[in-house]
Amino acid sequence: MNQRTDISFIFEDNPSLRHELDAIIEKAFKRAMIKFRNETGISQKHLPLNCPYSFEQIMDDEFWPEETII
Repeated sequence: MNQRTDISFIFEDNPSLRHELDAIIEKAFKRAMIKFRNETGISQKHLPLNCPYSFEQIMDDEFWPEETII
């Protein structure tokens, strides 16, 4: 099972979480960027401050960014 499926189940079981969606995405994105920076050594200045993708894009199995973030 992939993460998108897991997230779908979580939102089905907890629909009120949708009201916190932006905050959840930003918190997860910041954690991911810290992990990315620590694992790659790429400077923070090369990383976006906020998640550049919408929830719909994140959840879309067919979505693939056209541009590279770094």
